[in-house]
Amino acid sequence: MKNKGIIFITLLTFMSLSCIGCVDITSMIDSYAEHERNKPIEFVEEKYGIELEPVSYESGGFVSDADIIECHTEGLNPEHESVKIRISSKNGKTIYQDNYFNYIGRDMLEAHVLPYVEEGFDSPKIYLQNMDVYHPNDINYGSTVQDLFDSTPHYRISVLVFVKEDGSTQEEYEERMLAVEDAIKESGDAIQLKLLVVKEELYDAVDRYTISEFWESIHHSNKPDNENLFFIYSHIIRDGERQ
Repeated sequence: MKNKGIIFITLLTFMSLSCIGCVDITSMIDSYAEHERNKPIEFVEEKYGIELEPVSYESGGFVSDADIIECHTEGLNPEHESVKIRISSKNGKTIYQDNYFNYIGRDMLEAHVLPYVEEGFDSPKIYLQNMDVYHPNDINYGSTVQDLFDSTPHYRISVLVFVKEDGSTQEEYEERMLAVEDAIKESGDAIQLKLLVVKEELYDAVDRYTISEFWESIHHSNKPDNENLFFIYSHIIRDGERQ
């Protein structure tokens, strides 16, 4: 990214010295910037066969080595979901990564976690979290869960699970959760599991777009003061161990 900026500044300096009075330098800068921002958008559009509408651009500046373009596309909820493109450079090469696979692959990822949770609980509602994970360009339609683990270092499936309260005691819920843990450990998968046992009214009401607000309101407390909540679990399981 820095090399590209130096080349761009040098080019503009040369053009401004050689063409003073014959071109609008400001227009050239704006045109170049728009062209550079369109390139990653066009790349992701071609990759997935979708159309993107850019809504924001965040420059990494001195804080980060990457720029982020946020876009809307058909099929995603514009109030809660967006496609993000990460633009970085390595060894003089520009690299584009995006988070769109999190949306097209979330049914597969949620279904992958389901059998583990069913070792201890019936009818769980499972929702993929952390939709801002960026994947390599070889991750696309047809990619599998194993492809994600193989291609993305330290990747883990992060899910929030809601289970309906059934009259069990705290100790019984803990025992059932251990059965879920054991199933994940045996698989060797890396999974961040946040599980809540809640009253039927909340279980019926929560959906993909309301769960995060509820989780954020209670997850800092070991014994949250919430009449809808009976049991809470939050751990990462990786390499057969709880972290």
